[in-house]
Amino acid sequence: MCRITWRVFNALPNDLEYDYFNSYKKALEEISTKWNEKQSERVFNALMFVSKHSINTKNDEYKDRRLVGLLELISTKLNDKQLYLLVIHLLERAKKKCKWYELSKISEDMWKRATICLFYKCDYLNS
Repeated sequence: MCRITWRVFNALPNDLEYDYFNSYKKALEEISTKWNEKQSERVFNALMFVSKHSINTKNDEYKDRRLVGLLELISTKLNDKQLYLLVIHLLERAKKKCKWYELSKISEDMWKRATICLFYKCDYLNS
């Protein structure tokens, strides 16, 4: 699923990008209310795979915004570990691409959850 999503993402002609991302967004909005933890993990991994591999490509800003928007859409459904990985990833994207909107997509509640998860991880490593 990850590689297929990545190929589709990179092969899209500019005139089809909008349709692709909108249909993907609508599908995620619909199924995200019904998926189980395993399905959530698969969707998260697929989007993270595409996002990680798009960091070093010359995507336009529109494509990047749409991709981060898809990650934002599923962010409320993530468990603590996934949320932590998402925050780290968005920090990496912001560092490499210097885009402010990457991190602005995370709500205050999500930042709190990610921070708590990080503290637990640090506490676990120090004990």
